[in-house]
Amino acid sequence: EVRARTEELLHTEERARSSSLTSNSSNAIPAFYRPKPKAGSLAALVHAEASERFLQKRHDLLLDNSCLDQLWFLLQKHTTPVEEEEEDDEDELEGDESNQRINYDDFCQVGQRCAELFGAEKLAPLFKPSVFLKFSRDEYGRVGILPLFHFLMRKVSLHQIRIHLSYHDGVGDGYLREHELVSYIGQISGTFPALKGLKGGFAGKYRDIAARKFLFFLDRQRQNRVRIRDMLASNHLQELLELRQDPDDIDVHVLSQNWFSLSSAQRVYQTFLDLDDDLNGYLSQEEFGQFGSRGLTSFFVSRIFEEHVCKRASQSSSVGRNPLRSARGQMDFSAFLEFVLAWEHRTEPAAIAYFFRVYDLKRRGYLMREDLHIFFRAVKIKWLQSGQYDLDADDVKDEIFDIVRPVDPLRITAKDLEKCKQADVIIGLLADVQKLYTYENRENQMAADDDD
Repeated sequence: EVRARTEELLHTEERARSSSLTSNSSNAIPAFYRPKPKAGSLAALVHAEASERFLQKRHDLLLDNSCLDQLWFLLQKHTTPVEEEEEDDEDELEGDESNQRINYDDFCQVGQRCAELFGAEKLAPLFKPSVFLKFSRDEYGRVGILPLFHFLMRKVSLHQIRIHLSYHDGVGDGYLREHELVSYIGQISGTFPALKGLKGGFAGKYRDIAARKFLFFLDRQRQNRVRIRDMLASNHLQELLELRQDPDDIDVHVLSQNWFSLSSAQRVYQTFLDLDDDLNGYLSQEEFGQFGSRGLTSFFVSRIFEEHVCKRASQSSSVGRNPLRSARGQMDFSAFLEFVLAWEHRTEPAAIAYFFRVYDLKRRGYLMREDLHIFFRAVKIKWLQSGQYDLDADDVKDEIFDIVRPVDPLRITAKDLEKCKQADVIIGLLADVQKLYTYENRENQMAADDDD
């Protein structure tokens, strides 16, 4: 009886301990979702103040121009002496900054000296062993001080830009929404010499044009936001920042090809105005069909409107974005910008995805010969109407498959188009009769170029 009573007590205690552990473990599970504070609430104000102080602290840790000048002086001062067998060659190169080199020991000495001058916290990320190992070394283990210094300057510049972008991140989650992106572009564009002619009512349109490129290429999930990290890693931000230079120092052709330049933005906006015959701020299918050289087929245009105007508008309005995009089934300026970006960058993954949705009539995730036939038939009709010779549609379809060389010989996927590096040709052949004319006369054009 005593033994039975003892076992009962032990089992009761064990059950209590087990229950306690279960309760403690459930309390120890961290919260994985915290609702965002309401605008104007105390929590929102505290969050904004904390974010501003954090960013200011990060900004204070950056090296300014005087610090960078001192760093360059120290790198030159600690240049590694030449070996005896190299003296004759390097005497001739003395004073040539592009050939000055430093070994790891002297690199560490520069880092220590800079830490004494500017503070260890500022220099810690710049003088790690991994930084030195990023550069090719000669047989004596030295690296060039010029590429090293350029790398350090670039790193500091990227941190400055990231902090500047983060000031516009109202939520603090590492993303910029469309209005925050527009605000950032509006703030920096006023300081760029290459945009000094940006005045009046066009300034608002310019900000929309510039922001749309970031959203089109970097917002893959179409959530109307761009991750700051993706912006920093992209060429698009560097393209925008090129306008910090004096316009006289930028090649005219390079400037005209820059989407963010004033001339490019004016060209795109003027194109939209020229197409808008009834001046209602929207483009009908008939008006949009006059785009470019007027070679787009009516079937291709109808598919553009179906996939990227009407359908996108219904999806956007359901979540409270861009409710005007589908006004009366017409294209607004934002949708027009997306098409122009896709058309001018047809080899880019974002553009391929844009057009693939147009060509994928049955939404299967791949294109078959019948899909190509439907689109090319519309191009062929327009081709024959212009007085050109007859074409065999089967030959064209075979040629497209030969160009793409898909993994599955019967299906073309978006990945296949990306890999073939000629997506611009394929997309053009199925949409624009002028692109077909260019393709058919490519050999004559190559011969003409050789003669020139």
